[in-house]
Amino acid sequence: MRMVTDATHKLIWYPAGNRVQLFDLANDPNETRDLSADPASAGIRAALERRLIGELYGEDLSWVSDGTLIGCPAPERAAMDNRGLTGQRGLQFPPVKPLDPSVVIEPGAKAG
Repeated sequence: MRMVTDATHKLIWYPAGNRVQLFDLANDPNETRDLSADPASAGIRAALERRLIGELYGEDLSWVSDGTLIGCPAPERAAMDNRGLTGQRGLQFPPVKPLDPSVVIEPGAKAG
């Protein structure tokens, strides 16, 4: 995930799947309404995408073509019944291993 803001709006880009979210921080500080597909916000989205592209470097540059974010294909994922925080954070690298429910870690125990 990559993000850029102009203090009024925030653009979040997920290279895997080439997905974009755009939020109006002034009117929606909790980021509940994605404006990325809103025609009225197209100019703001384009400006923030240009700004984001200008900040990318290294391997991230392979996800840009002719000044456009192209990302990469999203990896196939099997659906998991995971209602914990690890199931709410999208794609992660390295992938998070599901917890083994048979393992009980006592409070204060040291990892070993």
